[in-house]
Amino acid sequence: MTLRLVPEARAHAYASFAFAGRSEVLAALAEIERAGIASECFGFDPHLNAIRMRRDSLASDARALVGMMRAQGSMIRALKEGARVALAGRAFLDDAGFSLHVLAEGRIDAAAEADIAEARRIAQRHGGSEVENTIPKVIRANPFGPLNSVLGPDGERWAPVHGLLPHSRADACYAAIEALFGAHRGEMERHGLHTGTLIAAVGGKGVIIEPCLYWPGARNPLVEATPEPAHLARLPRHPANATAGALAQRLKHALVDLFHAHGAVHLQIARTYRYRDSLDPAADALLLAVKRQLDPHGRMNPGALGLG
Repeated sequence: MTLRLVPEARAHAYASFAFAGRSEVLAALAEIERAGIASECFGFDPHLNAIRMRRDSLASDARALVGMMRAQGSMIRALKEGARVALAGRAFLDDAGFSLHVLAEGRIDAAAEADIAEARRIAQRHGGSEVENTIPKVIRANPFGPLNSVLGPDGERWAPVHGLLPHSRADACYAAIEALFGAHRGEMERHGLHTGTLIAAVGGKGVIIEPCLYWPGARNPLVEATPEPAHLARLPRHPANATAGALAQRLKHALVDLFHAHGAVHLQIARTYRYRDSLDPAADALLLAVKRQLDPHGRMNPGALGLG
């Protein structure tokens, strides 16, 4: 595979907004993406907002702040933006419902700022109120941070389940997700399971909706090996909890079925998502023929993609 290199943009601008409900934030995200004005556009529900504000530590905040300041291009701008982010702290989303974060790029500052100004008009038209733009700034400057999110802020196990949908289907699918969690709310509360949901525009193709499940349970070897050791050492360790784990698995499979019912596709398939169920008979027959030709003895990753 050959990938074409694209010069990094020289100018960047950012904005963040708070919304009262899912319909408003999804409508704003859709219009911003259709306008082609954002390099990235993503958001969090109230639960994931709270989780992100609690995660990590002041030390990781400091590392992110240094990275953000280095990305500003000049000492004066670095000091100005660093002071603004530090003063905002983590409290700027305390009263937010849903949040939306927008990044714009351009050859010159005026171009990036013009795109953000249009994003601001769109967000406000859909009921968004502007809040401190710390999150997109830090993410732009530190795009590949450590994978500490494999555990929740209190050391909980974590499982994300996602679906990619056209904007026209996103609100109905999200409403169904909320209804699913609502139907199991009592059981979830009894066993300490909680959720948070990410949304993100994807390359002009629609919106990712990714509910994340968090529950108290023992870590497996992969979870032990993935986060930064210092971060892992600060988190409480939970004992094995078969009941909470079984509930998380049931909800995970229910989400997979829900996404399938709404016609969602997925960025990775493997053993989790209903890939073959989504194919028409001709495409499924072609898949089986390719598998037989390339792997006649079924030795290659058996079970993935629903193939033996």
